[in-house]
Amino acid sequence: METHDKIGLCGTIGSGKSYVAKLLGSLGYKHINSDALYKNSIATNPAYQACLDGYLRRKCPSAFLNGTLLEGNVVVKGVSPNFDGVYSVSELSQYLFGPVSESLGYEPIESLSDFNAPYVLSELRQHIEPRCAVEMATLPTFEYFDSLNLDLVIRVVGGGVENAIARDKHRDENITRSIHAYQTLQLSNIQELPNARTLKTTDNEGNFLSDNEILQNLKSLLNK
Repeated sequence: METHDKIGLCGTIGSGKSYVAKLLGSLGYKHINSDALYKNSIATNPAYQACLDGYLRRKCPSAFLNGTLLEGNVVVKGVSPNFDGVYSVSELSQYLFGPVSESLGYEPIESLSDFNAPYVLSELRQHIEPRCAVEMATLPTFEYFDSLNLDLVIRVVGGGVENAIARDKHRDENITRSIHAYQTLQLSNIQELPNARTLKTTDNEGNFLSDNEILQNLKSLLNK
């Protein structure tokens, strides 16, 4: 049996990454969620917030207005405590994640991912340890996985975009479709890594496999 101390998990939204991480937890692996690290440690850092302000202003100046921070007629909190402008949340979301991004070949999403990468990678390196499973929805591009020197990268496949839409009803459907399409495109590169494996969570009809089936497939994959 091959030893995999440090495992990376990737996949599109709604594919079952968190569930696979839970199964790995039952096998003795510590779950490290990059999105949780981003929200709890990075996004709350004033230095990061200031850099993000400047980045967003450069990338989508049309979303920034004069006066009070507004979303429609509702005052919203800025990404930085010292935020001194106004931006349209809806316009910024459409530029970064919506049809506008798709029309630009997903450059806005990829650029945002590249902007966040140094922060996320630095945080992850502080938490990675033997017998851990790193869930990395934040960094879907293969070069970031490669830089973490993981023993195994598992690409979780399943669910499909309709499942993601049904799960994330709070998000605009077009934005979910755009994010899913971008992740699918980027994740195809994961197979270029020599330590990458694919784990399916659904059958050919798109139905999720049973808990036992996924667990047995996971164990089989770990034994390869």
